[in-house]
Amino acid sequence: MGIQERRKMEKEKIKREIHKAASEIIIDEGYSKLSIRKIASKIDYSPSLVYNYYENKADIVLSIWKEKSEKIIHTMSNLKLNDSDEKNNIKNLFKTYINLILESPKEYRAIMLNNIDIIKKVNFNFTEEEKNSLKIRETKKQYDKYLEEGLLRPVDTEKYAFFSWISVNGFISNMVLSDNQNKEFVDKLIDEYLDFMINGIFKND
Repeated sequence: MGIQERRKMEKEKIKREIHKAASEIIIDEGYSKLSIRKIASKIDYSPSLVYNYYENKADIVLSIWKEKSEKIIHTMSNLKLNDSDEKNNIKNLFKTYINLILESPKEYRAIMLNNIDIIKKVNFNFTEEEKNSLKIRETKKQYDKYLEEGLLRPVDTEKYAFFSWISVNGFISNMVLSDNQNKEFVDKLIDEYLDFMINGIFKND
């Protein structure tokens, strides 16, 4: 391994430590108590070193959010919905998104559930590409298709696509706050929740 690769790995390691420390402080004390000095103390670095990577605490939080959202966008963009059962396609769409968030529940709780202004501004200002990647508009297109095929109840597909994502994010928030560590229970609950939500708009078989 060359010097440049080692330096890159070391930088990434420090960033991960900063992210982890910032998330823990927000969870334990709230965003208002977060500071560069407190982060540096938690990971045994000097504040000046942290400032080498980030301008301020808002910059750190934004970096954490972007790292998580980029992974979600990439995964959802490449998700294939090829099941012959259309209910399963919709279920797989939402289930993939839920599981991506629940991979990092502490970070989600720290960043998304703390009413942080900089995140709110970014969160509700997606680019057109991001909107499509997150399947928000594609969900409506899928619902339109199913409605034309006579699979759905007579619903406003635009509203129901929006309601679906609002519901899914509410479910995620509750799962994160409950902090249930029983994976089997969580997986079963996700399946039951999605079956309940999806069956509400599809016609009875």
